[in-house]
Amino acid sequence: KFRRDEERTDMVLSNKIRLIKNRSLVEKKFYTMLLGGVLSSIVASLVLISDTIVAGFFIGDKAVTGIGLVTPIYSLAASLGIVIALGAPILYSKSIGDFNQEEANRVFGLSLIASLVLGMILFLLVVFAGEGYLESYKTSSEILLMARDYLRWMRFVILLFPISYFLPGMVFADGDETLSFLSNVVGSVSNLL
Repeated sequence: KFRRDEERTDMVLSNKIRLIKNRSLVEKKFYTMLLGGVLSSIVASLVLISDTIVAGFFIGDKAVTGIGLVTPIYSLAASLGIVIALGAPILYSKSIGDFNQEEANRVFGLSLIASLVLGMILFLLVVFAGEGYLESYKTSSEILLMARDYLRWMRFVILLFPISYFLPGMVFADGDETLSFLSNVVGSVSNLL
């Protein structure tokens, strides 16, 4: 009887040690993913204001006003891109957690297509309705010209918004928070250039 109690105690201790080691691994992964996510969010926020800062320092207040006219379009495109970028990784992770690789692949594929189609729709909306949107503000011709010039470039950024949010989110969900963070940094630096 003493030997069985000793074996049972050893087994319980062994299980507790294994649980502590696994918990430490999960905690470490959680904190590295949290840090990667927070840093990526900070970088994304800085990108959103960088154009306004650059325009304010180097071009002038009318350029800042022109950017301000385009900001609602930019924000709408970003928020629609984020809808896919937040939803797809959740569904993907759930499928992976259920050990359903086929469903995870389907979620990835459909979300990728949705991101590409959304980008094209937003691009076409800006191309065909952007001018009317800007003219609805009834602002000075100089500010309108600055807003048109900015929107002319931003339409390509808007085209890529959904996919640029989706891909790092999927890489993050797949467990590579470092690569996801680096891709956000590279995207941010390229935006500044």
